[in-house]
Amino acid sequence: MQRNYIPRTGGEGSSPPPDEPASISNASGRAAILDQAREAVTRDRAATHGAVESSFAQIAAIWSVRLGVPVTPAQVAILLIDLKTVRGWGNPGHLDNWVDMAGYAACGGELAVVPGAGGGT
Repeated sequence: MQRNYIPRTGGEGSSPPPDEPASISNASGRAAILDQAREAVTRDRAATHGAVESSFAQIAAIWSVRLGVPVTPAQVAILLIDLKTVRGWGNPGHLDNWVDMAGYAACGGELAVVPGAGGGT
């Protein structure tokens, strides 16, 4: 049985060593996945990839040209979720896919519904 590891926060020694993964279950697992996604899209992502508005707009522009159809930044998020869905289908126990899907959903939702976020329709 494969167990999923979700890092715990709270200082030194709060996370199990990599060879002793924590199992996740029900509500605590859902919350931990959402917490990881929140961390990724509010702190880590911007530092690594820049603002979601500009990077998803750039991806949308490139995909629009390559595909020959208009693609909005919000649609980029949907397509990235599709990528993670396919990866998750092949390896459902890989937690990163689930965290990334939640993060892309949050980014896409913001782009689609927050005025001025640049999501388009």
